[in-house]
Amino acid sequence: MYLISILFLVVLISANNSQICKKTSEKLVCNKIEIKNDSFNYKDSDEIYIVYFKLQQPEILNEDFIQSIILWKNLDRNFQIFWFKNLLGFDINLFRTIGTKYSDIFYSYNIYDSKIRFYNGSQPLDECYETYPREKFKIKFTYFYFMLKNVFTSKLCLYHFNQFQIYQLYLQYLSNTFYKKNVLTFRKVDQQLDIQIVFGNFQYCYNIDLTDDLINSQLFKATTNLFFYGKVKSIQSTLFTNLTSLKSIVFDIYYARQLFQNTKTDWLENLNIGIGQEQFTSQIIHVTINQKINQEYYFLFDINHVFPDEDFCLYKNFPFKRLILLSIFDNAPPKYDQKYSCTFLWISQEYKFFLKYSSYVPDGFLFYSAFNDYFQNQSDFNNCNFTQRLENFDGDMNHLAKKLISVYESNDVNKKIYF
Repeated sequence: MYLISILFLVVLISANNSQICKKTSEKLVCNKIEIKNDSFNYKDSDEIYIVYFKLQQPEILNEDFIQSIILWKNLDRNFQIFWFKNLLGFDINLFRTIGTKYSDIFYSYNIYDSKIRFYNGSQPLDECYETYPREKFKIKFTYFYFMLKNVFTSKLCLYHFNQFQIYQLYLQYLSNTFYKKNVLTFRKVDQQLDIQIVFGNFQYCYNIDLTDDLINSQLFKATTNLFFYGKVKSIQSTLFTNLTSLKSIVFDIYYARQLFQNTKTDWLENLNIGIGQEQFTSQIIHVTINQKINQEYYFLFDINHVFPDEDFCLYKNFPFKRLILLSIFDNAPPKYDQKYSCTFLWISQEYKFFLKYSSYVPDGFLFYSAFNDYFQNQSDFNNCNFTQRLENFDGDMNHLAKKLISVYESNDVNKKIYF
């Protein structure tokens, strides 16, 4: 088996490339193809599990890549993992070939230090039109991972992703600041598309606006979980309304308070419109505030920091009775004598209901573990006197409005300027 594997690798790849394969203690290199394994033992071809398709200079990923797929397929591997660097973009003819001839394989693409653009051969695809055949075409990805140092050079056409099945889509380092701008947008199309993305992960993003240019309803219509780790600046109020498969939305605890100060609950109020608690088995949406992997940076951001009493007015229109669970998992150790802010207690009025049916809640086990002991006793709710707080808020707003009108009416200078 050892000799057969080595001979097969050398013959197959050298047949496609003039350069003979070179084997070292760590990897097998055959022109653009690099096969690497931590243990690196070719006595069993099953130990070959990652192929690096490395370009020494920037190139478009085209049908030359098929040789790597054939390599895996001849090793009887239906789960293929590839790493790409120095891409100028993708030739749609490559995807046409994969989707028609190699659609039985599950792919995993890791892309870094590349430009993300689509081509037809060597010509940039500036127009947005139907790209792939309608029948007998499918490309399945375990994950599609856009890592660091990728640049999105133009709006991406949704047709280029039609009939893609992606279990996990990762997008890293999107940014929208004056010193770094790397924004991803998708061109909208009128035709119904068949795109299935289960998990959407946005990591290390900074100052991004969540609008339907990014979270497109055709692209994410089958998505059940969305993760936003980094700074989200704003959320379009109707953004998640048409994502009918959505069950879980996660935001970064570090920026959560600022996010709600910018958006209030407008986007929450457009979730599960027309839904009642009798439909809880299928319609619960869990909005979670969570920490990233590096939890040591988040030890100061506990529940009362994110939901302080001075922010109570931001949540006065929280959509109760709509099967929307807003929760937070901080780094604080369990404290059963924890005194929560009245803002958080206002948000958590329905926690007893969600705890009862936690098996229907996405990440319900974590939710149950974090809050069950405390919310079996709801005596603190009465201490907050929510009715009085709401009245005070309305009174303060009316008083402020009257004061502004009074100041304006007494200001003759303003009258001369505006009337």
